[in-house]
Amino acid sequence: MQSLVQIKKTELDAKRERAAAFISPYYDTRIEGQEVLTLPQYQLIEKKIDRCPHAEPAVYADGEEIGQVKWMCREPACKDHLGRVRDTAAGATSNAGGLSTASPETRSKRKQELFDIRVDEIVRKRVMAEAIKTYKFPFERAHLNEVAKEFFRRIPSDDQRTILEVFGWNEKDATALRMNHSKVLRELAKLDHKRLAQFMMLCSFAHFGANQYKNHQVSQQQVVKLSTERGVNHTLIDAQVRLELAPKKYRASHQAYLETVARGKAAKKPTVFEQPQQEAVERKELEKVAVDSSSEASKTNKAVAQSSPKKAAQKPKRRVVPRTQKVTSI
Repeated sequence: MQSLVQIKKTELDAKRERAAAFISPYYDTRIEGQEVLTLPQYQLIEKKIDRCPHAEPAVYADGEEIGQVKWMCREPACKDHLGRVRDTAAGATSNAGGLSTASPETRSKRKQELFDIRVDEIVRKRVMAEAIKTYKFPFERAHLNEVAKEFFRRIPSDDQRTILEVFGWNEKDATALRMNHSKVLRELAKLDHKRLAQFMMLCSFAHFGANQYKNHQVSQQQVVKLSTERGVNHTLIDAQVRLELAPKKYRASHQAYLETVARGKAAKKPTVFEQPQQEAVERKELEKVAVDSSSEASKTNKAVAQSSPKKAAQKPKRRVVPRTQKVTSI
């Protein structure tokens, strides 16, 4: 089985400049002689569309899927995967256990490292405080492009896709832009000032109302507020989209709703299911028809019974014998 794992890795290595990694579905592995990433060190990427710039294929070194190739992210600072949902508890436990058994030299290096981390954090902020004093408004165009690029780069991938779709870049270019920050900078440099301003503002509100998993409805209050502030008719656009997506059975009601909204009148949003009240009315109408039919049938039967009485109930007529008339002779 391990030979199969090695074959898969060799195939991947031949297609890529960087050697493929081994991964394990467990938090610990007993495989010796090769580096294997365990669960706290990577995150699987199930869908191709969710791959980030750090995504890479890897081979399962053990477990039920041994030998299979999976895409994963092992970048600690990734804004979409490992850096977003890191298992800090497991990491803290592992680090604590490692230090307790480390050599004096290792502990000394770690102590120095922690001190340097504190220094770096303070230094970076003080450098920034001095650097911002060198910028004045209006910005140079190159600085604006850099701001827009860095702004875009830190936005989660789902919202990046929204930005690129709304901005009008085609799907092929959008994928390349998400993965290549230098290309983003080049594309931004081609925009005029108006389009650059639109791009930057789009980056600031692309997350409004976003529904990543689309299992449950998300509040659209921020979207409505944005439409109000910028003079966009949210109600009309909503009615148009409802008609576009409505099943054929309910298109008539959605068409009527759109026409009402287009005239500037308020109207109740139509549904894509039968209303309980409507069902009750229809049920009562059916029951009334059934009752009326039953009553009419009863009347008909009674009339028939009256017009055709049973013979057995009739009394026999008494026979009348005519008297013999006397004939008077002349």
